[in-house]
Amino acid sequence: MVPLSPKHALKCRWLQYHDRDTNNLPGMVPLAIGMNVVLTDHVDRGKGLLRGSVGYVHSLLWNDNDRRPATVYVIPEAKWALNGINEPGVYPIHPVKREWYLDHGRDSPTLKVQRTQVPLTPGYAMTTHSSQGKTL
Repeated sequence: MVPLSPKHALKCRWLQYHDRDTNNLPGMVPLAIGMNVVLTDHVDRGKGLLRGSVGYVHSLLWNDNDRRPATVYVIPEAKWALNGINEPGVYPIHPVKREWYLDHGRDSPTLKVQRTQVPLTPGYAMTTHSSQGKTL
């Protein structure tokens, strides 16, 4: 195995922070069409798209000259349909930008970091705590 350069090793370390430390935005999200995903944030309360809602990736929309998806469509088990979209339950999930502090344990944190990511995580497993109260 080829050793990582210091720059790449630092990038890998940044991507491995726990979601709780990074304002609920994961470092890397491996997305694929048909993949089960869970929302990590409230997206649309009226449609029931709350944190913990389970769905799957319908399609990815990439902007020209961009390295991450501009919009990820997730289909939860729903009967509603958005205007302009023929399939029921399709909802666009856009990347969000959040700030968090690397030194959040200090009295006055100063090392602010910004991360832009889609508020989704892979949804193949769930803890018993998070499944309480759900009808699955």
